[in-house]
Amino acid sequence: MKPQIIARLALIGLDRTDGKLTAEAALTALEQLYYSWEGDGLQLDILERLTALLIEQKRYDDAFDAIGAAKQRFPDDPRVARMSADARALFRNLMLGTTSDTLDPIEAVALHDAHPELMPDGADAAAITRGLADRLASLDLIEPATRLYDEAMQDAPAVERAEIGAKLAGLRLAAGDNAGAVKALDATYTDGLPAATQAHRADERAKALARSGDQMAALAALGGDAGGGDDARARADLYWHDSNWGLAARDYLRAAESEPEGDAAAARKARLDPARHRRPPAGGQARGRGGGAREIRTGAEEIAGCRRSSRSLPRPMLGSKSSPFPRSPRKSSRLTSLPARPARP
Repeated sequence: MKPQIIARLALIGLDRTDGKLTAEAALTALEQLYYSWEGDGLQLDILERLTALLIEQKRYDDAFDAIGAAKQRFPDDPRVARMSADARALFRNLMLGTTSDTLDPIEAVALHDAHPELMPDGADAAAITRGLADRLASLDLIEPATRLYDEAMQDAPAVERAEIGAKLAGLRLAAGDNAGAVKALDATYTDGLPAATQAHRADERAKALARSGDQMAALAALGGDAGGGDDARARADLYWHDSNWGLAARDYLRAAESEPEGDAAAARKARLDPARHRRPPAGGQARGRGGGAREIRTGAEEIAGCRRSSRSLPRPMLGSKSSPFPRSPRKSSRLTSLPARPARP
C-alpha cells in the first residue's frame, strides 16, 4: 500500500508540472492521498504538498488549517516548525498588505478572526489591528471597525489611544451617535498631543456639538481665530449653518487661500473678497442694496461646494443684528415737497 501512495504522489507532481492536471484536480487527488495514509512522515509529505498548492491558489484559510493539523499530528517534526514559521510570516504580510496579493477588508478580517494563533506580538499586532479597522471604517462598516479599534486601544500608549479615539468619534458620528462621539473623545483625552492629532480631535468634537445644536460650543471646540485650510473651512461651515454669512465668507476665503492656484480659484477668492463689495464698480454705478451680500453668499457657496438654492437658505433681513450689511436710514425725497404741476387746460 505505501509504495502505491508514494507512486501516486510522484505522479501527481509530474502531471502538475507537465500541465496535465489542473490545480483543483491536484488538490482533490492530494486530499484523497492524505486520508489514505496516516501515521508517519509520508502523510506529512502529502500535507506539505497540499499546503503549498493551497497557498499557490490563494486559499489561505485552508492552508493555515492544514498547517494546524500538521502541528497536531507531528508536533516534534522539524518540518512542521518550518511550516509554522512560514505560515506566521505569510499571515503577517497578508494582514499588513506587504504581499503582492492584497486581500479585501472582509476577507482580511475573516482570516484575522479565524487564526489568532498566527498573530505576531508587539508593534506588528497593533499595526495589523489598526490597519484592519481603518480599512473597515473606509467602507462604513461601523460595528466591526469599532470592535477592532477597541481591541487596538487595550495596550496602546496614550498618544495612540487619542488618535484611535478620534477615529472612534468619527464612526459614532457616522452612526448618528453624537453623544457617543463626545464620549469617545473624553475617554481618550491626554495632554501633550501632536498638533495634527489635536486638530483631528477638535474637528470631530465640533461636528458632534454642531449636530447636537450647540453651534457656539462647536466653535469654541475649534479654538481661536481660524487659520487656513481645513480649520477655516470647519469654522465657516458652522457660521454658515448659523446664517452668519459675513463670518462664513471670511473663513471660506481663508480656506480658499490654501487651494491650488488657477483661474477658477482666483474667481472664487475675488467673489468672497469683502473689500470688493465695499467699492462701486467701474463706471460709478453703485451696487443696489443687498447686492454685496448676495455676491459674498454666492462665492461662499462655491467655496463650500454646496451651491444651494437661495430659496432654501434662511436670509437675515437687512438692518437686523445678524446682517453684516445694515440698512442705511431712508432719506425723505425733496420731490415730495414740490407743488403739484397744474393741470393743462
